[in-house]
Amino acid sequence: MGQGVYYMMGGQFETVAGADLKLSEIAFGFDMTQVPTVDRKGAFKTTAPQVQIAFADTEGYTAYYFAKTTAQPDGTWVNAGGVVSDPTIGAGIGFWYRDQSATAPNFTIAGQVVPDSPWEKTFGNVYRMLVCPFPKAVKLSEIDFDGIADGIPTVDRKGAFKATATQIQVPFADSEGFTTYYFAATTAQPGGTWVNNGGVVVDPTTITIPAGRGCWFKPAKTMTVTFTK
Repeated sequence: MGQGVYYMMGGQFETVAGADLKLSEIAFGFDMTQVPTVDRKGAFKTTAPQVQIAFADTEGYTAYYFAKTTAQPDGTWVNAGGVVSDPTIGAGIGFWYRDQSATAPNFTIAGQVVPDSPWEKTFGNVYRMLVCPFPKAVKLSEIDFDGIADGIPTVDRKGAFKATATQIQVPFADSEGFTTYYFAATTAQPGGTWVNNGGVVVDPTTITIPAGRGCWFKPAKTMTVTFTK
């Protein structure tokens, strides 16, 4: 992937004390010669490495930037106003990451795997980031979507089913972009199955969410999703 690309990532560790990791506790490996200095007009935001951390329970995010300040010339995380900030990224929380001077994320994290398993999160009928809280790649078939088959639409030639079906957008492993899958009924599988954009049945055991990555997820109704270690 090229420089300046947005990666959808996910929190997959906690501190050894069992708390959420702070952003400063993740080593991103920045090229410090390329890190800008905070200025009053906010020009630093156009070139600074940045993360956009998704809200835990609602749509939206807060953006933070890595930049130099007078007090911290070696660089620190600041908010959109240039004020020093150190937010947390809990396990299972998604975030966008972008570094215009790097070609790919290069994280180093000192922490521990979340001990709770199974781990669940409830989503409403809006687009949200879905992230496995454990540091592993996970197959679509390994995720439990509670009640996903209730009231599902049936695949049709015109693709109308896509407007109401639960959907997940799985990121490519090594390039920008996603593949979208929908859960719908078919003539052969009236109880529901995962299908691609064309309504063709896919095998969820062959669809993998890469470790540390996030997906766009929109359930057809409020739904609890469960991951198991």
